[in-house]
Amino acid sequence: MPSSERSAASTAAAEVIVRMEPRVAEVTDAVRDVILAQIPELRGDTQLVQLLRASVDGNIVTIFAAIRHGIDVAGVTAPVAALEYARRLAQHDVTPNALVRAYRLGQQELLRLVFAEVRAGGLDADTALEVFEATFTATSQYIDWISEQVIEVYRLELDRWRESRERIRGEQIRRILADGADARGTEPRRVDELSTALRYPLRGHSLAVIMWYPQPVLERGELIGMERFLQFAAKKLGAAAPRCSWRTTGRRRGAGSPVR
Repeated sequence: MPSSERSAASTAAAEVIVRMEPRVAEVTDAVRDVILAQIPELRGDTQLVQLLRASVDGNIVTIFAAIRHGIDVAGVTAPVAALEYARRLAQHDVTPNALVRAYRLGQQELLRLVFAEVRAGGLDADTALEVFEATFTATSQYIDWISEQVIEVYRLELDRWRESRERIRGEQIRRILADGADARGTEPRRVDELSTALRYPLRGHSLAVIMWYPQPVLERGELIGMERFLQFAAKKLGAAAPRCSWRTTGRRRGAGSPVR
């Protein structure tokens, strides 16, 4: 396609965005509603839902500005609300797949709304197709670039959050041991109090599983994959959801493959 045609398509796409900008709040609500309807993991928590809307709004405003002014989306920084939303999902143990899927669903709904605006504008078929192609390319590049940023923030926060949680639990356990509390010899009420404090059932039997990763550095996503394996194994055994505690240790000479 000649450069003049590309320029004309970009100009037409910018004009469509200009018409949509006064309805950013309406577009944001429509995208948010589709995401919540399709991804159950993102519903329920009121603050998370509110932050989701702020994240959607920030992303749409950024995309609209990029299309309207011809900004290269590869150099765009993710909106603050989008980064914070990724951190909060990590803190709530929501899977990163849900986050990535939210971006893809959001893109689909946004493109649907843009194409509806294109049809309403009465553009000829060729120009309408060029506008849609330009918008699709811009949003796809934006989603790819921003997804990398939010997933990296998610991963770092997940590691930090789990380390903090395990440290607090370890301190609680050490206090209990320091008090000389033997759960089998204490009053039932005391056992229940300890179970609540640790968020771990002290009554009944426990099964421990030791897992390790054969490489000195965990690859991205491997820790989550190992925890999913444990959850799958627990389900097959009819056991409660596993509690995971990870530690970084020196490699043992002759260590084998991870537990499978």
